Amino acid sequence: MLINSESQQRAQLYSWGHWYTTINVLIALVISSIYVFSSTLPDTLLGVVYLVLYWLGHIGFISFVAYITLVFPVVALVKQIGIVRIWSATVATSGLSLMFVDSLVYSANGYHLDLLSTDNLQNDLGQLLSNVPNGFIVAFLVLFAAIFVIQIALSNKLWRSLEEIRRLLKMARILPAFIVFFFTSHLMHIWADAQLYRPIIKQDNLFPLSYPLTAKGFLDQSGLIDIKAYKDKKHLSFNDEAYQLQLPNYLMQCQIPKKRMNLTVIDLTSVSEQGIVDAIKQALPGIASTQFWSNSRKQGLLFEINHALPSIYQTMINEQKGALNLALSQLMQPAPLLNVDYIDASSKLDKTISSLSAQQEHMIVLLTDKNKMGRLFVYEPRVNQASAAEQLLPKQAEQSIVELSTVDLSPKHFLPPLTTSFDIAPTLINHWLNCGVNEKTFGFGSNLMSDDKPKSQWVSADSAYIYVWDQNGVSKIDRNAEISYDSFSSDSSQAHQVSELVRAVAKLKQYLVKK
Repeated sequence: MLINSESQQRAQLYSWGHWYTTINVLIALVISSIYVFSSTLPDTLLGVVYLVLYWLGHIGFISFVAYITLVFPVVALVKQIGIVRIWSATVATSGLSLMFVDSLVYSANGYHLDLLSTDNLQNDLGQLLSNVPNGFIVAFLVLFAAIFVIQIALSNKLWRSLEEIRRLLKMARILPAFIVFFFTSHLMHIWADAQLYRPIIKQDNLFPLSYPLTAKGFLDQSGLIDIKAYKDKKHLSFNDEAYQLQLPNYLMQCQIPKKRMNLTVIDLTSVSEQGIVDAIKQALPGIASTQFWSNSRKQGLLFEINHALPSIYQTMINEQKGALNLALSQLMQPAPLLNVDYIDASSKLDKTISSLSAQQEHMIVLLTDKNKMGRLFVYEPRVNQASAAEQLLPKQAEQSIVELSTVDLSPKHFLPPLTTSFDIAPTLINHWLNCGVNEKTFGFGSNLMSDDKPKSQWVSADSAYIYVWDQNGVSKIDRNAEISYDSFSSDSSQAHQVSELVRAVAKLKQYLVKK
């Protein structure tokens, strides 16, 4: 009798877990509707049908996967029914709460929480908290507690009325319906990807834990670039008819600098790099340098330096002043404070380097082939050697001031390991001109002299490619949505995941608003 009683109780517990998960699928569908309402509905009937099937099938699928991996093992191994129900309620509450937070992040940024990256997760939650009222954390904790209480009450009610509730759910044929929805939506997606049917493939990243985006649909799903349009035009461009540019308001109070600044860009495509580097170090003793990479050259690069924006924005800027020009115009000095030179002829290099003055400030960019690292040099003259040593030593270092010639001036002391053209304007504005602009205003670059954590990944675009790069290498996405990866070093580095590229494209269009 005891064995039969235990077997019956175990069978009832399995059945309870099954139907408890089914009820939570219905709750998850309510919460996940935030994803649906935060996105633009497809403009075709077939796209809408797919959306409904995808929504029901995918949410049901991930809910049952969570049950099988997190709840079922406890149901099978733990004999105490109370512990099983409390654990199940905890898992359900955590999953529903996480889905709620993720839906808010997706509504604001267009991508989901990255639970596998601490940096991305911290950044996403930080952005979310900066855009919500101060009491959001308290409200979320109250919501979490309320969901947990509801889950405990639901588990108890289901345990007491299992047969009655099971009968109702069986009559509704919920489980067979979810299975049909899941497989039908996947078959529709296979067809849509083969045909490049936009109303369906644009939805690839709508829900969390979706299957990976396909190469063909990657750019199109961003809403940024129309695949069919750029197949005709043969180059990438923003959809001017759907988006307009809305740049941040640069609130600044700039100060006249003590020294003039010389910004020199040297294109070394056909010149040996090492000889130029040695000549610069000889002309400006103590100059610091770090790695530099940019996809742009000439006018595109100068645009990125002035505006701190990707060069693809050029067609939408019109007559708007760049952030750097805006800062300089505030000071209204009769003589220019900033001298900018772009040198791309080897005959001018000797004259340019010989004219470098150790009494002025310098930023020098050495450009190499597009797939190779360049260098960024930063030079700040000081009154004497001791003050120079004080400036370049780490702030936390407690050591006596020594002669400048003995100080390690490697970039690790005050320059990040990798920089780009987007970093130049923020550095000049907030460090050289001391304008006091909020660092978060610069969406693509950062002040290299700031104590804030520097960016570790960048995104840009021109008429040929979208570029996503970090210290290891660059991913390039062409007009056919083909993705290639080039490593910056001889060591093999891992290519960017599609989820990283999705986040990068969302960042690329951060200043675009729908008309």
